[in-house]
Amino acid sequence: MITRFFTVADFTFEVSADDNLDIDAMLPSFASFATTPSEVVGKELLFRFSASTSPVEIEGTLVETSDNDMGVTRLFALPGGYFVEMGFRDSAARHAMRTDSRFALISAHIVADDIYAPVIFASMLRIAFSQAILRRQAVSVHASAVMLGGKAYAFMGPSGTGKSTHARLWISRFEGCELMNDDNPIIRIVDGTPTIYGSPWSGKTPCYRNVSLPLAAVVRLEQHSCNTFVPKHDVEAFVALLPGCSAIRSSQQLADAMADTVAAIAERLKVGVMRCRPETEAAEVCHKALVAND
Repeated sequence: MITRFFTVADFTFEVSADDNLDIDAMLPSFASFATTPSEVVGKELLFRFSASTSPVEIEGTLVETSDNDMGVTRLFALPGGYFVEMGFRDSAARHAMRTDSRFALISAHIVADDIYAPVIFASMLRIAFSQAILRRQAVSVHASAVMLGGKAYAFMGPSGTGKSTHARLWISRFEGCELMNDDNPIIRIVDGTPTIYGSPWSGKTPCYRNVSLPLAAVVRLEQHSCNTFVPKHDVEAFVALLPGCSAIRSSQQLADAMADTVAAIAERLKVGVMRCRPETEAAEVCHKALVAND
């Protein structure tokens, strides 16, 4: 059995695997988040994740099915926990994990010879992490985040809205602007301040930076024929943020914890909707609303 420790958004977790599952080779995006065993002493672990190649049978009652470019995921409810089955359409291999209700103890089945095994392994850890942090004033968000002037700005929206494109426009237009993460940054409240962190999960863009900055604003993007920034406040800000946050919404406890954190985030920073085209002017209009007028 091989054991590794990782720290993401200041949350430390343990990953163990059978000897025939090479954690380091299968999780290259986690390298900059690795933590030595000596650094873990005295720390509370977010979760313990144990992976093996031992086959498992599907358990529980089907709650939901998601089908996207990352494959097909089926979530089952168990007494006191969940069972998750994952796989890609063009592969017969089916991977699975079983977890308690708090996502503190997770056991996973990985099909070692499946070409998608590394992607599935990382995705399982993303699911576990995003649910485990909800009760700790933190959320994983589907967003592209950039860094500029010692602050961070996150762009949210459904797949295909243009989050990555808008981030690239900022990077090319504004000197010193850099990409923090292109798919799954983490937001948490630290001493009353919304702070955003890079993560090992960055979609199709390899940007796995172990960095954090105060979060200045979150913008929800909408494709439009012109470029207009619309500020959002109070309930409207909450509504703009909520769809981009990861939670098992069929769980009242997890959904409530997410809603509490999103409400706290919405109260403490700028939130807006950017109706835009994929062009430099859109970045300029958004930047003026968020940065130039500070």
